[in-house]
Amino acid sequence: DDGFANYWNPGAMAFNRSSQIAYMHTNWFGDVDGINDMYYEYVSFNKYVEDFSGNVGAHIIYLTYGKQERVNADQVNEGTFESYELALAASYSYQQTDELGLGATFKFILSDLSPEGTGSTEQNVKGRGISYAFDLGMKKKNLLIDKLDFGINLQNIGPDITFINEEQADPLPMTFRMGLSYRFLDDEFNKFTVNTDMSKLLANDDPVY
Repeated sequence: DDGFANYWNPGAMAFNRSSQIAYMHTNWFGDVDGINDMYYEYVSFNKYVEDFSGNVGAHIIYLTYGKQERVNADQVNEGTFESYELALAASYSYQQTDELGLGATFKFILSDLSPEGTGSTEQNVKGRGISYAFDLGMKKKNLLIDKLDFGINLQNIGPDITFINEEQADPLPMTFRMGLSYRFLDDEFNKFTVNTDMSKLLANDDPVY
């Protein structure tokens, strides 16, 4: 239920009663072969608002693929360009009971992969796609036994993202997550938790199992 709950499970955010900020920076490949311009940024915030009878939150995800060389059909170098992807999200969660939290997230998605082409068939065509999606989350505390928590999150429910035309649209990475967490120690001075979770991509024809 901390500052990262906006992403992992908006339903878990319902149990937070303080204002929290979370931030993460990751070099995508570290310094492998000198590739150091690909990185991932995440920043989020959530707060309990009594007037809304629940928690509100927001987060930003930014992934840059760094600089890439641009070549035409004749393999002539035409300089460099940068690619990136961005998601802006807002969340709301509600504590239904002492042990049940429900939440939802709406996100705006921008994927800017390449500039406008220069060839006869690439003019006025830019590798930029825009879409939106919803996440639905739930967290149940003390499932069957005390201190055993259960969570579900269905992420990226939304329309396909279109770069060139609708016939070539790509599905969003709709994902189903489910997990269990057992709090062996949970007091003022000591906390020890064991977690297990599963994640299943639903944007293909593979069976759910």
